[in-house]
Order: sequence, then structure tokens, then C-alpha cells
Amino acid sequence: MKLHNIVWLIIVLVAISIALLAGVVAHRPLERWLGFKTGQKAAPNVLAAAAAGSQAANAPARHRPAKRRILYYWDPMLGPSSIRSKPGISAMGMQLVPVYAGTTPGAGGIGIDPAMVQDMGIRTRLVHVGLLKHTIRTVGYVRAAAPDVYAETLKVGGYLESLAATTVGTVIGKGDKLFTLYSPKLLAAEEELIAAEGSVAIAKRAKDSAMLRSAQTVAASVRRRLMLWDVSAGQIDQIIKTGKPIHDVTFYSPADGVLMQVNVTQRSPVSAGQTLLTIANLSTVWLDARVYASQLPWIAMNELVTAHIASSGGKAITGKIFYISPTTNGADQTTTVRIALSNVGNLFRPGMYATVRISGQPLKDAVIVPREAVIDTGPRQVAFIETTPHHFALRRVQMGLRGDDGLVQILSGLKPGERVVTSGEFLVDVETRLREAAAKFALQRGTAPAEASR
Repeated sequence: MKLHNIVWLIIVLVAISIALLAGVVAHRPLERWLGFKTGQKAAPNVLAAAAAGSQAANAPARHRPAKRRILYYWDPMLGPSSIRSKPGISAMGMQLVPVYAGTTPGAGGIGIDPAMVQDMGIRTRLVHVGLLKHTIRTVGYVRAAAPDVYAETLKVGGYLESLAATTVGTVIGKGDKLFTLYSPKLLAAEEELIAAEGSVAIAKRAKDSAMLRSAQTVAASVRRRLMLWDVSAGQIDQIIKTGKPIHDVTFYSPADGVLMQVNVTQRSPVSAGQTLLTIANLSTVWLDARVYASQLPWIAMNELVTAHIASSGGKAITGKIFYISPTTNGADQTTTVRIALSNVGNLFRPGMYATVRISGQPLKDAVIVPREAVIDTGPRQVAFIETTPHHFALRRVQMGLRGDDGLVQILSGLKPGERVVTSGEFLVDVETRLREAAAKFALQRGTAPAEASR
């Protein structure tokens, strides 16, 4: 048993010797701990350091670094409730941090340690005067141009004998047959015209000038009535020439276009004032785009618009604004702006969807900052400016128009050349509020005055 213990003791001693030898060769621990070689006196650098400390203690007061005044100690994680007048440990077991004079909020703002500025990711940019641009991106829909839309409305009642234009989308030329109508009123007027023309012929043969004038007046009146009922001049001449009324009067298209709407069927009764068909000439179409109220200041007549429609094969279509609606849609708070597009090849059809880009008129000599520099709380808008390096102050501002690239116009509160915080401003705001609350709490408890008198 004793031999076994002796063996283990020898093994332990050998291991310790090897470890000490390795430490001495690789790291020279004794020199590092004691500051001099084994067996020698203290190294000059140690003595020099001690001497320097002694000289610094005896140096004149004007050569000593200025001592910063401590207002109080606290734990930022716990807030004002952790404020103490002396160093110590907080309830969370953390060392209390000193707060120095000049770092609490005041008229000059708040000072933040440079290391903390870097940790908080605070970035600043210069306020400058420049050209503020804005491009509005919205959507639009193609529609037929209102001046080129024709409604075929009857001015006399009757019955449709045949309907030639029956299918929506049919291409129709000016003068093409649309439908035929039997109307008792038309038939009576035709017979009246035939009678009046007969009286004119009799008066001419009798060479009765008075009778001739009266018959011609009646005939002209009936002819004008038939024309007002949209009976063509050719059909009226046919009635006079043949002396026979036309039982089914034919009505023709007033313009070239596309049949957009059909409201009747074959052999249906119709009445005066009823719209039977709608025809639209699509050689020019309208593109109606919607913009929000906040975008209206950028909109003006004749502004250039670029649109992309699926049927254009990716080609950009350009036009100019010729109409801005004086009213706003109450449902989505948008206003219609209208662009006229030439529809060569009938590529654009009513109802098509388009993406629209409107280049607003640039705003000259605008005070500009990045949008992220402004904190919009609702009742007010504020920004932090860097008054001096690592010193920040809160400034109340008023935003104007918003431009491209995240820029915004400032109407008041900032001047060109000032540096405004663009990143980390919320942390600066929190730090400011926290220190302000802590300062008020310290004053209420009398901590700060006590420290000031030290």
C-alpha cells in the first residue's frame, strides 16, 4: 500500500515539474507576474511607472486633467428608480453607471458618448437646398372617348321589323344599315308628304301662285319633320319620286366605330326616347388614371405620362394630361386624371388595365432631408440635429411634399447646413427621455445637488 502511494506521488511531482518548465519556457510567468527576472531586482520599467505615478501625484494642478463632475449613479436598464448618490450594485446585480454633468438634456440638447453613438448606429446627413423630384406610379383603365360615342335613340315610337346590328363588338362603318322600323306616325307623315307634293304639282299646272306657295310650305314642313325623325334624305326623295310611302323605314349608322351596346331584340316594340344601340369610334381612346390627394400638388395640365398596356407588347405609350377631375371619389379618395391616346391598329380596348407613370413638375429651391430623419407622431413632427459632435438636440419641424429617393421637403424647423440624424433617431429620443426623467427624479430626491456640492 505504501509503495502504491509513493508511485502516485512521484507521477504527480513529475507532471507538475513538466508543466512549470513549459510555462517558464513559453510564457515566462514569473517575469510577467513580478515584472523582473528571477533572481534580479525590479525592472526599470516597473520603477519608472511607480516614479511616474508619484510625479503625477505631486504635479501642479494646472497640468492635471480636468475632473468631470458626477451628477449621480444609476442602472440604465432599471431607469430612474435605480438612481443613487454613490457607486454600488443595482437590484439586477449590475455595477451602477455614473452620469456626468453636461450629458443630461438641456437647452443645448443631450451629449452621448462616442462609443455609444457608434453602438446605437447613429448616422447624420446635411440639410441642403435642391431640386425635389417625384414620379407618381399608379394604375389606369382604357375607356372610349366620350365625344366619339354615339347613342342611336329613337325619336318616334313603333316596331322593329329587322335588327341588322345584333352583336356587341361588331365593326360598323358610317352609313351601314342598323335596323328597320315600322311606325304609324312615320307612315302618316309619308302620306302627308305625298299629298303635299301632289298639291304642289296641281298648283304649278294651274299657275296659281298663292296655292303653290301654300302647298310648298306644307311639303317643306313635312319633309323637315321626317328628317328630324332621322329618315334619310334618300328615302324621302324616294317617297316623293315614287309617290308611295315606305312601310319599313331603314335607319343607318351615324359614324364609324364598334358596336358597344345592344338594348333591343328582333321585332320588339320601341318608344320615342329609347336608346337602341351604342356605337363608339375607338380611333382615339382615353386612359383614366387615379391619383391620391397627397399626389395632386405634383399634377398639372400637359404633364408627360408614360403608360404600359399589355397589348402594346411592352412598348411604352406616352401622352399628356388634358383633364383633371374637379371632384374626388369618396370611397377611395382618389382623383381622375385623363390622357388621350391615339389607337392606331386598335391595340387599346375599353376596359384594359394599364400601369401609369406621371413625371411631376420638379420643385425648385426646396429644403430637403431624408424622410427617415423626421419622426411623425401625428400631432407633431420632430427631428434631431447634431449641434456639436456627439451632441444632439430635438427640433420641431414641418414636412411638405415627399419626393423620390426617400427625400422630403421641410417647410420650417431646419436650415441648410445643419446636420440631421437619419439613423438611430428613435434611440436618441429614448435616451433623451430616459435621461430627462432620470434628471427630474434625481432633483426630486436631492441627489444631483448633493453631488454638485462635493
